[in-house]
Amino acid sequence: MANCQLVFEDSFLVKRFAQNYLNCDTDIMYSAIKMSAPWTEPSNPDLKLRGHELARQKFFLNKSEGLILSSDTPLSQFYKYSYPGFQYGSLLSYRALQTVPLVHYFNASLEEHLLFNGAQVTLNHVIGTMYRGEADNISYHSDSLTDITPDTPIISLSLGETREMHLGRVHPKDRKKTIFEKAVVLEPGDMFILGPRTNVLHRHAIATVKDERVIKRVPGVPIGPRISLVSRNIQTIVSLDTVQQEVRNTNKRRLQPKKPKNKKKVKKI
Repeated sequence: MANCQLVFEDSFLVKRFAQNYLNCDTDIMYSAIKMSAPWTEPSNPDLKLRGHELARQKFFLNKSEGLILSSDTPLSQFYKYSYPGFQYGSLLSYRALQTVPLVHYFNASLEEHLLFNGAQVTLNHVIGTMYRGEADNISYHSDSLTDITPDTPIISLSLGETREMHLGRVHPKDRKKTIFEKAVVLEPGDMFILGPRTNVLHRHAIATVKDERVIKRVPGVPIGPRISLVSRNIQTIVSLDTVQQEVRNTNKRRLQPKKPKNKKKVKKI
């Protein structure tokens, strides 16, 4: 594949993939997805991380069999990806992949033509993320392996504003810290293939603009939004009945009064 750059041993950057291989105008693709995708509200309690709103906005799509009438048609089963902070209520925001045609076209094209380690890829789960401005980001992390089909890649397509992805390794003395290794500039239409070995051995992040290391910004030029489409092959399937029961359990826990924190006793001298 032309314009394919090796990043780590099983991870690759494909420059201008949307333009050269999908024959897409990335401005049109960006605008259409921004307008038509089923974006969730960051204030939704089922999408918060430890009670805090994420510094980004999301939508979720699943491959679905059968006739899908509209984006309001509920799914009867779900490919569940348990990312950090996952709550079952978020699955009720999932919609069928076919309801966003350009995302469906991206996934179908990869499944038809892309080989990874000699095998065709399967992609049944998509998370779209909007980095709304220069402060929106995602910190260093590795994708959870619990629900991802083993030895499969995680594939992302960038649209809109150019941003930096940083890759790093775990600090040998403090696992909460990450040592920066490399910056990858993601321009509109670029595709990044994150291999399973890279995901285990390294962490990745979308940096805030102020933390960028490579891009030379022009002072005073505003930073626009960026959309990323991240596709995975998920092996965990749950039914609508299971999701609804888990949501009821979560709502019951939320209604329970919080236990007061134990006040430390002050010793009298």
